[in-house]
Amino acid sequence: MFLLALIAFAGCNRDDRTYPKPKTYVRIDIAQPQYLVFDTATLPFTFEYPDYGKVMPNTFESNGNWFNINFERFGYVLYLTYVPLKTKHTLDTLISDSDRLAYYSQQKRASGVASRTYSDSLRRVYATTFQIKGSQVATPYQFYITDNNKYFIRGSLNYTQVPNNDSLAPVISRITADLEHLITTFNWR
Repeated sequence: MFLLALIAFAGCNRDDRTYPKPKTYVRIDIAQPQYLVFDTATLPFTFEYPDYGKVMPNTFESNGNWFNINFERFGYVLYLTYVPLKTKHTLDTLISDSDRLAYYSQQKRASGVASRTYSDSLRRVYATTFQIKGSQVATPYQFYITDNNKYFIRGSLNYTQVPNNDSLAPVISRITADLEHLITTFNWR
């Protein structure tokens, strides 16, 4: 009887210590997309973009040279700006502005910027991409494409919510791969 009381008393010992649960994020699985061709008579280029994106006019600007690809399912929008070139000075200014926007606009939040160039002289497609690192960066990927003569297009991938790029890493990785596909399939008319 004494042994039974001792076991009951020991079993009723209450542990008031609480243990925090480890931080976790929802698993995001993204299927390999199919690619659609962007081809319109009003702009002098074509490219392939993923089927989970939707091409839309830019609602902030009435200029037909500005448009977006909305990745609504993931909370991202790719803002695209096409500028016909008139002088070499314009190209230098646009490249300088693109560099400034990539390197300095996210300077307080970014932990680093990795730039990469792409060149295809047969198709006259020259591009520079900027992968902007940091958990609170709102624009993790930017790029520009030019033919170094008549055309220039700039793209900026923006998150539409408060960014938490640590948990969104699979989404950023997928969209980044698809934007690199966009660049490699880009053609001027």
